[in-house]
Amino acid sequence: MNRNIYEMRFLLSHPLSLAGKILLGIGLFLLALGAILFPVIPDRLESIMVLFAIAFPGLIMAIIGFIFARIVAGNNKNLQILKQEGKSYDAEIVRLNIAWGINVGATPAVSAECIYTNDNGQRCKVKSPLFVWLSMNPDGLKATVYTDYNDPQKYAVEIIRREENQPHVDIDYT
Repeated sequence: MNRNIYEMRFLLSHPLSLAGKILLGIGLFLLALGAILFPVIPDRLESIMVLFAIAFPGLIMAIIGFIFARIVAGNNKNLQILKQEGKSYDAEIVRLNIAWGINVGATPAVSAECIYTNDNGQRCKVKSPLFVWLSMNPDGLKATVYTDYNDPQKYAVEIIRREENQPHVDIDYT
């Protein structure tokens, strides 16, 4: 896979997506480990302690990871529906806001404040969902706002990297 494509997907991914995958993976591992160790341990009190010390926290982590995954899936589904059935507007990114306390590694999650002009000539201000971006410079980003035809208050913001900032690599495999 091209390194630039991987970086683009990582940098513009939702932080709950990564946290959900990690929590779901660790939770399922602990749950399976507890289910394997529970019948193997001969002492009944120790097996119950293993169940509460390993399997129960694993179940909690798996549930939280599943909830995070559903939130991200719902946001993506909403975006796909509005892309197909709604209007699209190019938006100007005014500024990036750091979501304090939500980090992916050492990189904070940010949201973008965008302004677009609708069909009536009104300038509308919208806020994007959280995503991970390494710099606080919005020049490398492009925003598109998708609104519902019937209810302009329903919107989704798509943030992507600008194409001109990505180097073009032509690989010949012959």
